[in-house]
Amino acid sequence: MNTFYDTLSNDINQIPPSFFEDEVREGFFVSSMMKRYWALQLKVLAEIDRICQKHDIRWFADCGTLLGAVRHGGFIPWDDDLDICMLRHEYERFFAVAAQELPKEYCILTVHTEEVYDHMLGRIVNAHSIQYGNDYLKENFGCPYTVGIDIFPLDGLAKDDVREEKRLDALKSISDAAALIEAGELNTPACQSLLADIERTNHTTLHRQGNLSRELVLLAEKLYTMYPSDTADDVVLMPFWVSHHNHRYSKELFARTVMLPFEFTHLPVPMRYDEVLQIEYGNYMITSKKGGIHEYPVYKQQEDLLRSSLGGNPFRYTMPHKLPEPRKKKSLQADCLHMISALKQAHCQIGLLCEGNDFASAGLLLQSCQTLAVSLGTMLEEQLHGSESVVHILENYCELVYRSSGEWCGEESLMLLNDEIEHAKHELEELFLHPAKEILFLPCKAEWWRSMEPEWEKACGESSNNVFVMPIPYLLKDFCGKQRETHDDSALFPDYVKLTALTDYDIVKRHPDVIYIQNPFDGFNSVFLIPEFFYAQNLKLHTKELIYLPCYEPDAPEADDSKFLSALSVMVEQPAVYHADRIIVNTEEIKNVYAAMLSEITGSSTRGYWESKLSVSDAVRDAKDEKLRARKALADALKIPVPDKKILLFQVNVAFISRYKEEGLRKIKDSLELMKSYHENILCIFSPHESLRCIDQSDLSCFEEWNALLDEVSQDETILFDKEQIVTDYIEGIDGYYGNPGHLAHKCVTAGVPVMIMAIF
Repeated sequence: MNTFYDTLSNDINQIPPSFFEDEVREGFFVSSMMKRYWALQLKVLAEIDRICQKHDIRWFADCGTLLGAVRHGGFIPWDDDLDICMLRHEYERFFAVAAQELPKEYCILTVHTEEVYDHMLGRIVNAHSIQYGNDYLKENFGCPYTVGIDIFPLDGLAKDDVREEKRLDALKSISDAAALIEAGELNTPACQSLLADIERTNHTTLHRQGNLSRELVLLAEKLYTMYPSDTADDVVLMPFWVSHHNHRYSKELFARTVMLPFEFTHLPVPMRYDEVLQIEYGNYMITSKKGGIHEYPVYKQQEDLLRSSLGGNPFRYTMPHKLPEPRKKKSLQADCLHMISALKQAHCQIGLLCEGNDFASAGLLLQSCQTLAVSLGTMLEEQLHGSESVVHILENYCELVYRSSGEWCGEESLMLLNDEIEHAKHELEELFLHPAKEILFLPCKAEWWRSMEPEWEKACGESSNNVFVMPIPYLLKDFCGKQRETHDDSALFPDYVKLTALTDYDIVKRHPDVIYIQNPFDGFNSVFLIPEFFYAQNLKLHTKELIYLPCYEPDAPEADDSKFLSALSVMVEQPAVYHADRIIVNTEEIKNVYAAMLSEITGSSTRGYWESKLSVSDAVRDAKDEKLRARKALADALKIPVPDKKILLFQVNVAFISRYKEEGLRKIKDSLELMKSYHENILCIFSPHESLRCIDQSDLSCFEEWNALLDEVSQDETILFDKEQIVTDYIEGIDGYYGNPGHLAHKCVTAGVPVMIMAIF
C-alpha cells in the first residue's frame, strides 16, 4: 500500500488549533462546531483506515468526499459528511473483521447487524448517544454529537447486458413491493401479485406474516452481489444504478490509488479520479451550494435535543428573546448650552447684586460661575474631541472671574465676562456643527483586518477625525474551555497602518466617540477568547457609538437556500450583534438576512428595530491596490522581483497523465513550449500537483519521460518551476490559470482569476 496511508492516524493527533475556528470558505460560513464535527469524522475514518491497512483492504474517498478532495482540498464547505467506497469483496472482508477491530463504543450498521437498518450500505458510528462530559469532549475535539461514516460497496456488473437487465427488473420489482408495503398496501391484489412474481423470479419464499420488509432488503442485497466485484469488468454503486441507471465505472479506474490533500491530512482516491467524477457529476468544477439529502447541519436534530434538554446551547451564544435595554444617551450639546445659559443668567444676577451693594453675595455667585466653567471645561475635555479651543476660552473666563472678584468694575466687568462666554458659545456651536470625532478601531486577528480596512480608510479620509487602531490580544482555548496561549497579531498588520499599543490608550478616560469592533463572540466561543474588558456589552459603556463590523463576509444566500441560512444563523446570533449600536454589513441581501433572523428571535414586531441598527457599508475597496499587494506578496514568497508582465499559472495532475499517458505528456510539452515563446510578455509558473510526487514507475507508464521533463523545466530560465506549490497560497497575485481541473483551478475561479482548462481533442 502507498506509504501516504500512514498519515491519516498520525495527522488526526496533530490538528492545528486554528483549524477549529469559525471561518468563511468560498462565501459559506463554517462554524467551529462544524469543524469539530469534521475532525471527529476523520477520527472515525482513521479507525477504518487502521483496520484496512492491517488487513490489506483498499478504500477510496467517494461522492462529496472525493469531490471535496479534488476540487476543494478538503471538505466541500457546505457539505457535512464523509463518504467512502470499497469494492464489494473488500467491503465484505472489512465488515467481517470490523466488530473485533473497532473500539468497543463504536456501532456497526449494516443490513446484517441491525434488524431495523434498511440502507444498502454500511455505516460506522462512533457512539450510541450525545455525550458532553469533559473527558469525552477532550478526546473528541469538543464535539458532543455522534458521527458516522457511510461505506458504499461497489458491486460487479454482469458482462452480459441481457442478464444485467434481468437483474435490474428483479430489483425494481423488489423496490416497488417495498414501497407498497410501506404505504400500507400489503394486502392489496397489486402487492400480492407483485410478491408472487418476486418469489417465482428469484426461486424463494417470502413469509407474509414475518418481517417482510427485511426479507426484501436481504433479497435485494443478494441480487446486488450476484456478480463478484473481483472478477467483474465494470462496477456500479448499485442503489444509483437501479434507480437512475448511472454510477457505472470501469473497474480499471480503481486499479491504482493516489493520495490527495484533504484538510490537514491526505485521503486515498482512484488515480483516475477525473473520470470517476465526470461519471458522478458531469462537469464537476461547477459548484452548487444548494441541495443535499438531509437537513443542514447533519447534527441539527442532536443540537435541538441538546438545546431543549439544557435550556440553551452550551457551545455557543443563545440570544435573549427580548430587545436590549435602550441606551441612556445624554445630549452633550444640550448640556453644554444649558451651562452656558446658566452662566449668562448668573452674570445678570451678579450685576443686580453689585448695584444693591451686596458684594458678598455677588462674590459667592462669581465663585459658583468659576466652578461651573471648570466643570464645563472638564466635561468637554472628556467627551468632545477637538474642544481644546473652547476649553482655552473657558480658562480665560476663569481668569477674568478671578480678577473680577478682586476688583469689580461694574458694567465693564460684566461685558468682559459676557463676551468671553459668548465667544465660548460661538465656538461650541461651530464645533457641534462640524464635530471632530475620535474613532477607535479594535481589530483582533490580522487576517480579519481586510473587513475593517475600508471603514478605517473612510474614517481617515475625514481630516477632522482623530483615528486610532489598537489591536487587541486573543486566546485560544482547549475543548474543555481551558485557556491556552495568548496571541498578539500587531506585528502582522500591514506596514501602512499606524498602530496604537494597549498601554498607550485608555478607553475609559478618553471615551472615544466611536468604537469599531470585529470579534462577535465575547466569551461565547468554544475555542476563541478575548479579554473581558473588550466584550461588546462592556465597550458600549465607554463610547457614544459602538459599531460592529463582522470579521466574516459570507456570500448572500438565495431566498430558499435553507443550508446557507442555517449556517448563517450561527454567525448572526452573537453578542456583538445584540449589544452594538450599529451593525455594518457588506450587502443589502446580508442585511435582510440579519433583520429576518434577528426579528424571528425577538419577535416579528422588532423587525424595524433591527433594520434601524443595520446598514450596508458604503466604503469602497480599491481592487487595484489589493491586486498590487497580492502580487508583491507572491513575488516575495517566490523570492523574485515583482514581475512587470502577466503571470500565468500552469498546473497538471496525476489524473490527466494517468488517463492520457504519452499523449498527455506531449500536450504538456507543447503547452510549455508555447508559453516559453511568449516569455517576454508572460511569466509562466509551472506548479505540478503534489499527487505526482508519490507515484512510481508501476503507476505510470511514462514515468521516466515525466521525470526528464521536470528536470528540463527546472533548468529553464524562462519558466518558473514552483516545485513546492508556493503559489497555491497567493492565487490573488496571478493573472490567469491554465491546466487541469482541480483544487487550484477552483481557487482561481473563486478569486476571480480567469481559468483555461487544458484538453485533448
